[in-house]
Amino acid sequence: MSSGYFLGLLTVALFAPSIWGATNPFAQYQKDTPSQNSSFFPQTPPFKYPFTISAEVKNSDLDVQKILLDFPVDTLDRVSELYRGIPFNSQKSMYEYPFAIHPTWEYLPYPFIKSIPRSNPEQWISHFSKRLNRTVGINSSKFQDELDALTGTEAVAGNELRVLKTPASYAEILARVEMVKSHAFISSFLFNCDKGTESLVSAIGRKARTAKIYVMYDAFGAKSDPACSKRLEQLGAKVVLFKTKLGTIFHEKMYVFDGQYAMVDGQNLIAAGTLSNGTNNLFNDVAVLAAGPIVTKIGSHFIDLWESQGQKIAPEIKEQYLKQNAFIRPYASKAFLSNNIARMRDQGLCRLVTKSPGKNQQQILNLYLHTARNVNSYLFFNYIDPKYRDPARKDVGEKFIDAVLERVNFRKEIRVDMLTNGWKNPFQVELPEGMAANRNLMTQLILELQNIITTDPHKDMAKMHANLGNKVKTDNFHWWSYPQYMHAKTLMADNAWTIIGSYNINEGSEYQSYESVLACLDTELAQGMQESIILDAMNSIPVPLK
Repeated sequence: MSSGYFLGLLTVALFAPSIWGATNPFAQYQKDTPSQNSSFFPQTPPFKYPFTISAEVKNSDLDVQKILLDFPVDTLDRVSELYRGIPFNSQKSMYEYPFAIHPTWEYLPYPFIKSIPRSNPEQWISHFSKRLNRTVGINSSKFQDELDALTGTEAVAGNELRVLKTPASYAEILARVEMVKSHAFISSFLFNCDKGTESLVSAIGRKARTAKIYVMYDAFGAKSDPACSKRLEQLGAKVVLFKTKLGTIFHEKMYVFDGQYAMVDGQNLIAAGTLSNGTNNLFNDVAVLAAGPIVTKIGSHFIDLWESQGQKIAPEIKEQYLKQNAFIRPYASKAFLSNNIARMRDQGLCRLVTKSPGKNQQQILNLYLHTARNVNSYLFFNYIDPKYRDPARKDVGEKFIDAVLERVNFRKEIRVDMLTNGWKNPFQVELPEGMAANRNLMTQLILELQNIITTDPHKDMAKMHANLGNKVKTDNFHWWSYPQYMHAKTLMADNAWTIIGSYNINEGSEYQSYESVLACLDTELAQGMQESIILDAMNSIPVPLK
């Protein structure tokens, strides 16, 4: 038979809904837009699509405004319904679409959404707008008292907080460095002097003439760009390459500016993170910006880490933090917090929770488990390493998922949105400077070595799908699979309690890493998380569990 015959069959198969038995349910929400040049680099997935891809499909945008107007209360539920009736391949963790999709959409049925219309986020999911009794669960003084013991930390009130989603987080770092008058503390796992950080390196050089700039990152990670630390020192920065025991890493990402502002982040200072806009196949991250008493806690922690490496912080800067610690004591007293707990949702009640490598360093895991066991209405979390292979093993991920399931199976009115990576691991992002650059090759090696510890995200998805399907006893557990690479480490509970930082819910972070997270009771911060949740979920596919 001729090639034209097969081409004709293919055309009919792609565009004849009567043969497929279904039409494109997203069509009513898609609008044609002219093709534009973009920085998106489509990747070749590590699998074959179970459906036919047509490069001839017109570029179109999902009309998010229309969805928000049609479904003002339960947007994510209604988006999930659009997939109803489309076969889901649980072994490949993808939908077998009966219509063509564009190759650059990865496995979404529409292009990546860069932003959502400004609106009232409380409209988007009914659970977001639910008002809870302020004296129970995570809103109670009892919950905070228990966290004191479980994490070895104390909460401090009176903080102003803001979510910074890629690319806003890197822009904020740059802006804050430029405004520094006295000092800046900068820490990361990786710091490369590449095209993604050249603006930061230049800013450090300018500010180091008049202020003290302290830069600390992992000694092994520094091998991805050995010349970078020397360049930073030549520019006037003080640099510590954090040395750890074999098989462990320094993974904390935090920034302090003049003791007045601080950020706790998840992104590395490399092009794959800093050049990301959230949809261009680089690392998608989330950070939190803080002003208030918690800044002193973060700065003091940085000083402790710096001096643990045998280096010293300038005496006048240490003295500043000693004075600030004395000043914030009243805002951390149990009497103050207990008497004002009903107002704490609006007062930025925060605690910095940290850990070093080791089997007995469970402070952050305890924070996550205790949150899961006390949620009353809504829980969202990023699960960067989607693994639920064998619940009987009781590894870190299994422990946390079991705690979530125990709670939501008991209280079926709780909605859970779990967002995981799909088939990508850090090795498969588009490194902006090209695959042949020595620095990028070394960066990939380091990321892959880290990935050996955490495992490839896609390997266990089918097993996790089967195990979760057997254990979820509620229709309110929702799994979202993100097709690019989600590097954020976030949790939001009951529209009030938010955790953001460097900690992944896996064995790598739990046993082999220095980690830090900021946990805050604050409705404005949680509202910022809501917008992030909606955008990331709409750039994902819902994974049916039943």
